[in-house]
Amino acid sequence: MQPSIFIEKDDVVKLTGTKIRKLQIEHLIRSNIPFKQDRNGYPLILLDSIKPTSTQTVKTPRRKIRVNPTPLNGQKEVSNG
Repeated sequence: MQPSIFIEKDDVVKLTGTKIRKLQIEHLIRSNIPFKQDRNGYPLILLDSIKPTSTQTVKTPRRKIRVNPTPLNGQKEVSNG
């Protein structure tokens, strides 16, 4: 059997977070993920449309690091004013 060019229905549920087709479609539209509908109205998503190619770069969100201004060793903070 040849592998499908579409992602499996279970993967659509994981991607959208719901089994309800109307909510799946709403999620895909909000996420700008291209899809077509099968004859039963369920979304069909091409595997290549969500899988990054070798020429695409995947952006990872940068985390902001917060530094706690608490002095080390229990010392009191010195004020310059």
